[in-house]
Amino acid sequence: MNEANSPPAVSVQAQFTLPSPHQSPVEQKFDASNCKEAVIGKVDTSKKLEPGDFSYSGMHDQGLLPAMKEGGPYALLIGCVDEAQKSSNELLTSIIQDEKAKK
Repeated sequence: MNEANSPPAVSVQAQFTLPSPHQSPVEQKFDASNCKEAVIGKVDTSKKLEPGDFSYSGMHDQGLLPAMKEGGPYALLIGCVDEAQKSSNELLTSIIQDEKAKK
């Protein structure tokens, strides 16, 4: 596949600008090199679904449903966003703990 036909690269770039005295700005990039594709909507098929649970189970009254589509750029995008959120949570938690320790 040549570059003209290749899909665009998926990435999320996060920049945190923090008030002093904290390190600022913090910039991180999340892409296929440091993120995994997210697996979405799959249900643990080892347990029976309860009535009213509308999760995708792969089964219907008449039998098996087609397999879910997995992977692709949206799965990677969701994986990148998840990693960016984890990184944000770690950064903010460390700042909160540092400020609590100063008191």
